[in-house]
Amino acid sequence: MERIKIIQGGITRLEADVIINEIDGGLRDDESIIYRTAGPDLLNELQAAGGCVPGEVRMTKGYRLPARYVIHTVAPVWQGGQQEETELLTSCYAELLQLAQQNGFKSISSPVIGSVDDNFPIELAAEIAIRTVAEFLRQDKTLERFAFVCSDAKMKRAMDNELAKFKPETGQWWDY
Repeated sequence: MERIKIIQGGITRLEADVIINEIDGGLRDDESIIYRTAGPDLLNELQAAGGCVPGEVRMTKGYRLPARYVIHTVAPVWQGGQQEETELLTSCYAELLQLAQQNGFKSISSPVIGSVDDNFPIELAAEIAIRTVAEFLRQDKTLERFAFVCSDAKMKRAMDNELAKFKPETGQWWDY
């Protein structure tokens, strides 16, 4: 699907209308590269917005980032799949896509939410990410580009493999 891009690299260098920042619920992750690049105003604005629970989103300005805005989301922690983690992770993507649509954003850069510190199995994180975004893009024609920024080659391979299962001409998935 041409509107979905999968790259490996640093998210803070990409130009996009909005980037996605995966945070903890207490909004205290001030060691993040996003906070260091954007400067203290971003963290101050985020903390003023209050807490956030898994599946929810908050939006701030981008400050010194190339992106105009940042959408922050809290991914659920993987607990073996018995605590509605997949539904909550799907909700992270659905909520951020809805907020992006409401604001008329044309481009998004996002990590693969839940794939690092939240310990989701990478294949499952990739499947949820690609399916949720691809299904949204089939309905929404305003969002021109969704770039997944992978932290390493293993995650990029998992994302490439999942994207290869999608048949853009029909909007269906290969059954393998």
